[in-house]
Amino acid sequence: MAQDEARVLKRGDEVVLRVDDAAFEGKTIARIDGFVVFVEGAVPGDTVRVRILKSKKKYAEAKVVSVEVPSPFRVIPRCRHFGACGGCKWQHVDYQVQLRFKQQQVVDAFERIGGFAGPNVLPIIGAEEVFFYRNKMEYSFAEQEWLESLPPRGEDASPGDSEIGNAQSAIFLGLHVPQRYDKVLEITECHLQSDLSNRVLNFVRAFARRENLPVYSSDRDAGYLRFLVIRQSVRMQECMVNLVTFEDRPEIMTRFTAELLSAVPAVTTVVNTINAKKAQIAFGDVEKVYAGPGVIHERLGDLLFTISSGSFF
Repeated sequence: MAQDEARVLKRGDEVVLRVDDAAFEGKTIARIDGFVVFVEGAVPGDTVRVRILKSKKKYAEAKVVSVEVPSPFRVIPRCRHFGACGGCKWQHVDYQVQLRFKQQQVVDAFERIGGFAGPNVLPIIGAEEVFFYRNKMEYSFAEQEWLESLPPRGEDASPGDSEIGNAQSAIFLGLHVPQRYDKVLEITECHLQSDLSNRVLNFVRAFARRENLPVYSSDRDAGYLRFLVIRQSVRMQECMVNLVTFEDRPEIMTRFTAELLSAVPAVTTVVNTINAKKAQIAFGDVEKVYAGPGVIHERLGDLLFTISSGSFF
């Protein structure tokens, strides 16, 4: 395909490309006679069939339809939600290869943007733990679920509807897929934080459904549940559960706290942040502590940090 032909690629076109390099934000780069195509979902070294999502004068954007010839750098993603969630962009790439791509991006930034010739960039020091490393996870409640695949014909109910009775009381807890803020992908096991975090996540979902607690809707400016924020310290072995709600319902929080501590004793503090504004953020003007000190602690070297529910850490 000539470059002039490549530039007339239209949205919806499908082409087979060889992926050459890694780009930022989890995308990769393929070229058609010098014309750049940014590909989502591929790995450098792949030969893939892609669908064009956007076509500009100097580049196009595309998404993988199928992998024709897999790259030797590909690995099997550990998480079953990979590809839909968006929380992990490179889980299908060997970790040591990820480090090489990242290092090359640093070099490119110095050379192309900074104008430095041949910068001496030392090798990246990789993480000892490539899973279960985060100290904070923020999950969202929603009334609608993002389905990774459509239900079989004639089965309109979303997974989980049978557990909660009817669609009017639908309660889903998980992560927003990229570019969608009205639905969440139901997460039962995330590999970013810890097994303890997953146990808290699943308890909170079950409690909310059993109590039939309404999810906050910005359209109606009504409801109760907004976010679940879990903070952990690795060295001090402490865990904070922060339930972010639209209203103050102490009777619910008191029962929630007692049952949570019984089900997951490793939780060391329980906080209720109340955000009565429309802004969909996991912060609020009022914070009530229902168990423990309302903070957790973490040690880094000789320093001991005190981390509150609103801390950036």
